[in-house]
Amino acid sequence: MEFTKKDIEHFATLARMKMTEGEIEEFRADSKSILGYIDRLSEVDVSNVDAYRLTPRGEGEWREDVPVSCSEEVLKSIISQFPQTEGHLLKTPAVFEHPKGEKK
Repeated sequence: MEFTKKDIEHFATLARMKMTEGEIEEFRADSKSILGYIDRLSEVDVSNVDAYRLTPRGEGEWREDVPVSCSEEVLKSIISQFPQTEGHLLKTPAVFEHPKGEKK
């Protein structure tokens, strides 16, 4: 998905903002990058994930956020799949930066 210049001008009108041509083009490039990351979510296999359920009042059901330990073997397997690591830390690309080689 990509926003057109007309879309961005409409967003600016709704937000009561004035944008220069340069700002519109910068917004288009930034939003294209962000929406590209969102599109990548369609590649995630969620076939074994329970669907999110809503209560009749429209409030989500939440589970307690409890850390779960795993074996050293599983930990090493996860870490080995990341391109950049430092110890047990996993480095991921920044969301708001342009990928290498891609210009604004």
